[in-house]
Parts: sequence; structure tokens; C-alpha cells
Amino acid sequence: MKAKRFYSFALACLMFAISQQLFENYILWFGFRDRSVSELDFAEHTLANCFVWFSIAMGVWFLSLGLLSFRVEIKKQLMCACILFLFAAAISIALDLYFRSYMMDSSGG
Repeated sequence: MKAKRFYSFALACLMFAISQQLFENYILWFGFRDRSVSELDFAEHTLANCFVWFSIAMGVWFLSLGLLSFRVEIKKQLMCACILFLFAAAISIALDLYFRSYMMDSSGG
């Protein structure tokens, strides 16, 4: 088995694991029992929701690249997909830090 096939399947598993972890931490237990949320929690929830869907889409893309690697060379596509994911992750982290710098959280007065 070529290393590129292994990398694409491993990256697909990583994308699905990232989306599962974000879902459990930021989406599944969203808000208090009375459904009130802070401004920061709402912004992080929306950002996490978008990034979960992006991670799932990237996981499907890496799976398709792994299956495509049996027939054609995928080196450029794999590198571009990795750079795209790292770029999107950096933007998400920067947005989260920006949100935390000015939005009210639920920590109290």
C-alpha cells in the first residue's frame, strides 16, 4: 500500500475525529437548562457548527482521495487539501480569539 493512500485515509479518520470532538464539546451541550446563552457561547456555537461541517466535508474529500489514489497520482490534491484545512483551522482559531476579546461570556461579574 502506498504511503499516500495511508495518509489520505488517516487524515479522513482525523477529520471525523475532530468533528466528533467539536460536536461533543461545543454543540451537544449547548446552553443552560433554561436555554439562555451568553453572547460568546452563541458565537462559539455557530463557529463550531460551521467547522464541524467543514471537517466532515474534508473527511469525505480525504476518503475520496484515498479511493482515487488507486488509479491516479494524488500528491498535489492531498497537499492542497491539507493546506486548505490548516488555513481554515487558523482562521477559526483567530475568530474564536477575536470573539473572546470583546464578547461577554457567562463567567459572571
